[in-house]
Amino acid sequence: MKKILLTILFSANVLALETDNYLAWDIQLDDSSQKINQYLEEQIHIGLSEANAKREIQSCFDVTKKIASRFKAKFVHDNPVEKWLRLHLDHGQYYPDTMNYVQKSLYRVPFRFYIPKFGLAQNIQVNDIYFGMDKLTHFTWTARNYFLIFINEIKNQKSPQEATQSAIQYGLLDELTLHGFWASGVYSYADLEANYQGLLFYKNFCFSGKDNYLRLNEIQKWELVRRPHIEDYISPKWDESYNLSYFLPENWTKIAPTLSSNYCSLRQSPKVVQRFNFYRNFKPKSFSENYIDSLHKQNNFFTPFDKNQSLENLCPTN
Repeated sequence: MKKILLTILFSANVLALETDNYLAWDIQLDDSSQKINQYLEEQIHIGLSEANAKREIQSCFDVTKKIASRFKAKFVHDNPVEKWLRLHLDHGQYYPDTMNYVQKSLYRVPFRFYIPKFGLAQNIQVNDIYFGMDKLTHFTWTARNYFLIFINEIKNQKSPQEATQSAIQYGLLDELTLHGFWASGVYSYADLEANYQGLLFYKNFCFSGKDNYLRLNEIQKWELVRRPHIEDYISPKWDESYNLSYFLPENWTKIAPTLSSNYCSLRQSPKVVQRFNFYRNFKPKSFSENYIDSLHKQNNFFTPFDKNQSLENLCPTN
């Protein structure tokens, strides 16, 4: 646990944006997967070139770390994947068309004074799943810490399951502290799923057997032999209007009136009902989801939950 906390503190310069997925409930966005895949592949090739330029042959683990460094997040608006997407997505692929829409969002009464100054991460769509751009920073950068913890635990003779649980535990503590409650007063379960899927992404470079993304070729250079597809990792659990966040009680009282007034009626609209039916029939739960569910059942401190924080509770039924 001490090592996990130190990892969190050493990443203290990173501050992700919040997002409001409810704003996209009645919006139809065009799919962004092609652009996201383009970005990922470009960065992988740059990372490979940098690794292959070394005098000594790099291990596949070191090459993966070099690739991960291409996604280094710094401070709010300086998160590479989000900056790239804002420049390259077409108008119909994101909503709202500005980041300065706090007054239209759940955060119109901000939990922290700086939220209006930073703006909110915009909504995008992949495979009919809606989520905030910020999830891709979790997928590419926060997941790097998951990956490093996983590898370290394997080196310490932990089983893959134990190593994965240790990586997830890092994410749980991170949401309770620096990048959750301390930053915004929000504990995002959607962030946790994006983190975990990013761990799977990084494991696929070297640790998935014959299906690895990378291989060392005959001239002893690393090359990409299987292209990553973001569609393989996106889950409805990235959508914070479906996979609900936990809000500190004083913050819940600020957003509950907006949820009640703006979304009680909309939640029964054909578009929202259809979207959530699709979500419910999605692929089986991930290892991270099942692990977090098991902690919920134990009322574990690391997985805060309040059944009253939902539209079902806010919206009376006839």
